Amino acid sequence: YTRNDSLFIRTTEGIQSGSLSQNLLDFSNWSRYAGSAGYANLTKVGDDLFATSGTNLLLLSGSWTDTGADLPAGANSLFSDEEDLWTSDAGGTIYRYAGSTFEVQLSTTATMVNELAQVNGTFFLADGVQGLVDASGDSFSPDGPVSDSFSNIRVLANEAFGFHAPSVFSYDGSEQQAELSVFSDG
Repeated sequence: YTRNDSLFIRTTEGIQSGSLSQNLLDFSNWSRYAGSAGYANLTKVGDDLFATSGTNLLLLSGSWTDTGADLPAGANSLFSDEEDLWTSDAGGTIYRYAGSTFEVQLSTTATMVNELAQVNGTFFLADGVQGLVDASGDSFSPDGPVSDSFSNIRVLANEAFGFHAPSVFSYDGSEQQAELSVFSDG
């Protein structure tokens, strides 16, 4: 994200910033915020930068400070638009940050929200399971396999069958995924 004349990034070593007027290919031109190694979900709303540490919402104002607002139970991602900070939980509930707490805005059928957008007051969610979901629960998902990971592919009678089960070579009993994708007639 850019803020004023700097670029901000989140790495495994923490949140770092570098002036856009310097050569950012040179690692010595980057500054790391001490203690930010475990921070997640770096996002920008207006000129404010937010991150999370566990369930704590943090705001950058000179240094990273705790806002006092905790993420709702089950929420682990932050989303932003030009004006508001949002999060969602695994049950599909959408929350808006209201300065000191998160307020429920909407309940949806989404279960794995990767991104959200609001267009003319209507929410659209990029759900990792259902595809694009609107506030009424209608979804759009392009044709394609249910996953990028295949444990096996077979072709029979001009149809391709893709199996999305755990690999027999590394299966440890912990995964219960068992899905099938079929490609036929183009």
